[in-house]
Amino acid sequence: MSVHAVINNFIRTQFIFKKIRKCLIKFFYLTSISILSHASEVAHPDIMEVLVRIETKRVATDQAHVSLYDTRLPIYSSDLSDHGVKEITLIFEGLMRKAGLIEVTPLLSPQQIIYKHQFMTINQEVKLPAPGDTLHPFGLGGFWKPGCDLGAIEQFYIRFYESDEEIRYILQPLTYWQAKGSKPPLLTSPDNTSTTIDPILQQPLSLVDAIREGRCTLKLNKGTNEEEQGSAIYSSFDIQRHGLTYAWISFIRNKST
Repeated sequence: MSVHAVINNFIRTQFIFKKIRKCLIKFFYLTSISILSHASEVAHPDIMEVLVRIETKRVATDQAHVSLYDTRLPIYSSDLSDHGVKEITLIFEGLMRKAGLIEVTPLLSPQQIIYKHQFMTINQEVKLPAPGDTLHPFGLGGFWKPGCDLGAIEQFYIRFYESDEEIRYILQPLTYWQAKGSKPPLLTSPDNTSTTIDPILQQPLSLVDAIREGRCTLKLNKGTNEEEQGSAIYSSFDIQRHGLTYAWISFIRNKST
């Protein structure tokens, strides 16, 4: 073989190796992009659910009293203890459900508070008027007992009145006012009105309504590494009871994130 032929073969071989190298670089680049994209979709699905524990803060039994003549009784006695909730807290339990699969996620800290819901309560002495007269309704508190239907967790109101020289009352839930098509009285306000008062209707929201209106939001980072950039914002759209004191909250990813 001549020297010229050897040189041509060498040049041709180098050219082929260079093309192979470019193809391999392009292949690995596209593969890495695909892997990162898939990882992002896995970490940030469009819809997911998180398990939360439901905790309540109740009104102290001696916070308020109702009186008639020489009789003075605590309002939040055993009969009304289930209606004396002033705050419900939803705490993340470390489990996430995506596409039907439950997994432990590092994207949220276990025991992280993801939502608080406040209710109006009575913090004053209530004196009954003359016999036959009825007091205006007071915001008594939220209803809750373990295992109850989540739709029943709403603001309750109470009307005190006198009958046969005894203290009596009528309970009216938020849904009573909604069914009438009228606004319930806002005589007392919760600490955080931005989450529990509807800005348009100016009336309290039940826990389920607040969750379904997206009042609970989550921000998930791509990972636990501080160098990793990017995050996704989620808004709540449903909640389902799980056992006596737990619930699954459903979230949808905001399109802009």
